[in-house]
Amino acid sequence: MSDVVEQLDDALAATGAVVAGIREGQWGDPTPCVEWDVRTEVSHLVGGLRIFTAAIEQRDAGGDHDTHDWLGDSPADSYAEAAAADIAAWRRPDALDRTFALSFGDIPGQMAVVIHLTEVIVHGIDLAVATGQVDRVDQELPSTCSA
Repeated sequence: MSDVVEQLDDALAATGAVVAGIREGQWGDPTPCVEWDVRTEVSHLVGGLRIFTAAIEQRDAGGDHDTHDWLGDSPADSYAEAAAADIAAWRRPDALDRTFALSFGDIPGQMAVVIHLTEVIVHGIDLAVATGQVDRVDQELPSTCSA
């Protein structure tokens, strides 16, 4: 399962490159997730990173997934900080042994990290498409979800 954590690290970096490449005028642009613009989708993604980190560290995340603004004044910095904390938490020796309470029920850590990896990859691709950065998508990452 440590391979999945390494894949998550790769996905966080690839998605981080996309988030860092979002231009100032693109934050209100639509995304493939029709109910979200670019800023809302990045906030959703950062919220997920913060919530998983908090769950591993057994503390409160400080906000709801989709009703809290996780970005503040610097969305790219907020993503980078959340991604760094997230991967550090997943690298804790006990992270995969935890049970995670998700909206659809309790799941073991080994399944939670795969779900989390999938979310990071899918939202990264959505953001790349929405902001014209498809060339930044690591073509190998989506195949990690099918293994």
